[in-house]
Amino acid sequence: MTASRPSASKTKPKETGRAAAEQKEAQPKERAGRPGPVRVPGLGPVEPKRLLWLGGLAVLAAFEVIEWPVAIVIGAGTYVAERLAQSDVRNLIRGAKEGQQAESKP
Repeated sequence: MTASRPSASKTKPKETGRAAAEQKEAQPKERAGRPGPVRVPGLGPVEPKRLLWLGGLAVLAAFEVIEWPVAIVIGAGTYVAERLAQSDVRNLIRGAKEGQQAESKP
């Protein structure tokens, strides 16, 4: 008499109802149709558009269309401008939230 074992290749039955909904909510939501940041050693996570911009600057400098110091200054200036813009947006959102809270209080 041989005992039959459950096969390891069997898949888990699909959860339905409340458990499935809770599991789906627990998963991080991805941005619709847009790739996320790319991890670059030394730079950390970088958005694909920024990576293309910096790569383009590097190509222009490599083919001597622009000089290396100019490419570095443009890249650094872009980085600083983006950081300042992000900071301004955060401050604007924070101010709007505080304004809404102040209006709702009697």
